[in-house]
This record gives sequence, structure tokens and C-alpha cells, in this order.
Amino acid sequence: LHGGPRMIESVLPAVITQLETATALTVGVVVGMPERLDTLSNTPICWITGADESGNENYLATGPVAQRIETRIELTLGATGATALNDLLGGLTDVRAALLGFVPITNARPMEFRRGGMVFSDPGWCCWREEYMTDYHEIAS
Repeated sequence: LHGGPRMIESVLPAVITQLETATALTVGVVVGMPERLDTLSNTPICWITGADESGNENYLATGPVAQRIETRIELTLGATGATALNDLLGGLTDVRAALLGFVPITNARPMEFRRGGMVFSDPGWCCWREEYMTDYHEIAS
């Protein structure tokens, strides 16, 4: 197969760099969730809580196999304190502005929003999880 490095190896760092431009995220972007949310005080914060790849249809059915590889990135935004909900919504707005239409690498389609929803967690915390997706074709030689 050719087409550059594995998508997840190049997309994930690009997504993190892009998310760091989200001005409402006072703490920035962290890979993985902390074991205990009560150890955090500066919010809103964004965690990369999942990343995976899956294969999809071969749209180019003539010639060499052109496997469509789909990359999914899951984010969790969290905020705490008296203004937690407003902080969370501000962070969410910035994250969407940073990722929607962002092209993480040259041979990928722009990032698309897939789904999002409230996640219940520690008391006093508002958490929201979102999923974004991009894909590209890996061509067998």
C-alpha cells in the first residue's frame, strides 16, 4: 500500500495542533482522560478520548484496489465551576470552528462532525463528547 504514513499517525497530531487554536480552551488539548476530574481546576478543557480507523468501500472498482480508510476522532470537552455550562458551550463553539472543514493532511477529505452529546460524569462537571471523521483512499501497488 502507498499513500503516505498511516492516517491516524498523521491526522491525530494535526487535529491536536488545530484544536490548540481554540481560544476558549484555557488548558488546551490533552490525549486521554484524567483518572479523577476533581484534580483539575482550569476549564474548559478538551480531551482526545478515542481515535480509530476502519475500512470502507473500494469506490475505484477498476484497476488497483483503492481502499477507503475512515479515521474517527472522539473528543470530550469538560468544564466545572459556577459558569461550567457557559464555559463548555464556548469551548464547543471554538472546537467546531477549528475542526469543521479542516483538512488534516493533503490526501484527506475535510473533517466532518458526526455526532455529539452530553456525557454524565463527576458532580459539578459538564461534559460533552463529539465525534469527527475524515477519510482518504489507500491505493495498493
